Amino acid sequence: MMKLEGGSAFGELSSALANSSKSVDYVVPVTDNGGSSGEIRRVFGGSAVGDIRSRLMHVAPIEKSCYHLRNMLQTRLDPYNESKAMFQMKEFCSAHADDWKSMTENERIILVLLSIFIKMATAYDSTNSSDVWFQFRSSNFGNLVLHSLKFVLGGLEEAIRWFSFALLVPETTRVFPCTLDLEQTGIELGAELEDGQIILGQDEISHPPVEEGGVLSVDKNLFGGSDRAPPSKICKMFYSLSTTGERIKPSANLNILPVLETAELILYGPGSLFTSVMPSLILPGMGEAVASSKAQKLLLLNGNSDRESGNMTALEYLSPVTAPTDLTFRRFAQAIASGFNRYGECEHDLSAYLNYV
Repeated sequence: MMKLEGGSAFGELSSALANSSKSVDYVVPVTDNGGSSGEIRRVFGGSAVGDIRSRLMHVAPIEKSCYHLRNMLQTRLDPYNESKAMFQMKEFCSAHADDWKSMTENERIILVLLSIFIKMATAYDSTNSSDVWFQFRSSNFGNLVLHSLKFVLGGLEEAIRWFSFALLVPETTRVFPCTLDLEQTGIELGAELEDGQIILGQDEISHPPVEEGGVLSVDKNLFGGSDRAPPSKICKMFYSLSTTGERIKPSANLNILPVLETAELILYGPGSLFTSVMPSLILPGMGEAVASSKAQKLLLLNGNSDRESGNMTALEYLSPVTAPTDLTFRRFAQAIASGFNRYGECEHDLSAYLNYV
């Protein structure tokens, strides 16, 4: 089975699937520019690692031998005070260094990787003005470790392999970044609205921070109504260069395409439709790979609306062509609401992309 998704939804079922004998592959987006992942990207560039880390933590078995390691990787620093966060970081490394002899080999490696990240951040800060220094507030240790692994091992997929090995992730479970192009070029996710407005940045599309009581907080749910939704419905997703905003076509991760062609089941979602599912679907080559696959193709709808889909009903997910729009839906099923194929590289019947909802 191949699942195209974000990194946090479907967590409990992912854990159950990892314990089965079936092969399960996850394809996750790497454009998150908010939170701990966004801060790493802001300073160092490259792919967002948060969704990858989240999915790996979900599919890793809860083994007694890895209990302390999991706790280390799930540690998150103070979200409000930078000085307190830095103190927590240094205190953590110092306290665990005192326990070096009693630590497992992988726990020692984690500690070294955290120290490497501190040195990278310090080196960056020493050559730049304070307004662009790395902010440790709300940093997740798993994200910092994955970024350090990229630096040490020379690539994101190598980092994922070590992370999976350390957490005893079953060999039948794999997590793929949807594209590797972000490792070389600054790229952001963009959304075009029906009224012509453009929103750049995954976090800005999905859940921009809202000031509440002087504190910036994030809330993906609408709850209070449509005032938190975009001013117009999203009709097209695209990638663009961070520096110029020029729209580009990143390559799909080549390791994904042959797996798609041989999968028995391709599962879309659940998750935020436009920022969790669509970033994988709009990559060139993905449409042909899905269409040529003999797998059953299933869309799992969310249980409630979010900012991206607004108050869209399940029926609207299935019938976006009834909306007042001139867009042509090509590569991907109309069932994936407003999943617009802007590249137009292949045209197939909708049944080539989706069988069940």
